[in-house]
Amino acid sequence: VLLMGMGIYYIANGIFAIHRTKAAQMFYLGLFSVDTGLWMLLESHVLEIFISNMQAVIYLNYLTYGLMPVLLVRFLICDKEFEEKIYLQVLCYIGVLLNLVQIILAATGIYSLFESQWMNRAYLGLTVVGLLLALFSVYKGEKGQQHGKLYAGIFILVISTILELLYFIFINKENSGKILIIGITIFILKSGIDLIHEGRVLRRGDIEKEILQTMAYTDGMTHLGNRFAYDQEKKKLERESDVHVTIMVADMNGLKQANDNYGHSFGDQIICRTAQLLESCFADIGKCYRIGGDEFCVLAENVDSAAFNKRIKDMKEKCVQIRLDIKNYSIATGVADGMSQNIDDIFHEADNRMYICKKQMKNSKNGD
Repeated sequence: VLLMGMGIYYIANGIFAIHRTKAAQMFYLGLFSVDTGLWMLLESHVLEIFISNMQAVIYLNYLTYGLMPVLLVRFLICDKEFEEKIYLQVLCYIGVLLNLVQIILAATGIYSLFESQWMNRAYLGLTVVGLLLALFSVYKGEKGQQHGKLYAGIFILVISTILELLYFIFINKENSGKILIIGITIFILKSGIDLIHEGRVLRRGDIEKEILQTMAYTDGMTHLGNRFAYDQEKKKLERESDVHVTIMVADMNGLKQANDNYGHSFGDQIICRTAQLLESCFADIGKCYRIGGDEFCVLAENVDSAAFNKRIKDMKEKCVQIRLDIKNYSIATGVADGMSQNIDDIFHEADNRMYICKKQMKNSKNGD
């Protein structure tokens, strides 16, 4: 019952909780644990109290015993060190086929399950040989050291299986199984604990990697994409075909004056407010970036020019409202469009138009 409970817990971890690279291993370890626990219950005759159909109990007993090495091998194949071992894959398929053959022979009355037990013993011996080959083939160098926990668990399982076979052959055929049960239980406990620990370590690593990646692509002040993020998006678009790109380059006016008169913290507030303005106007049709001190960029794909110009008009109207709080606040803009293969040319054209706009605004009496 304990093994079945652990197996269900492992399966749930494999499906919902553990790291994706360890999920399949945890899932099959859980199946192996449930199958082993069920076989132990059947061997102890406890289920016979609740199940009146003895034929079904016998079939289930032999099936769970036959599936144990199959699920164990399948668990190993999920590990990247063993997944390319052809003999392990063949061994897994042989085990599945062997169980099907035994059931068919027993169901048709050709061969009873008891008479075919030699097949399971032979397959168990082949499994031990396969495990030893797998261990010796990968247990070397740095990889062997990195996977020492898994190898230790398999080694315990192999030793207990060999001792069990020797006990069955030379000592007592009627009262065998205890040594194997002890080895399997230790293996399941150790492997499950190790996998859960590795999954948590990997999840922490993913979180740290995600944080670092976010920091690398995000402007720390405005939380918009930074120049590096823009360059990555540009490279992605350049690899695509038939993508119409619209770029707007925007530059704040009066930032130096604000810094000189009110301090850099006030200037930073203006930069952040500009970022919020761009996000509110363009976030649903494009991506906004801060590519310089007071310079911003909006990059949109396959957007109608009329719709984009409508957003620019909305932005300018909001600029007028901000000017009530910040004297002489304004944004010079330049827009250009074209196909993504020429994105650098599009950007330079938008940048040139922005400087023309900036010059006109400077020469204008009211800054409009």
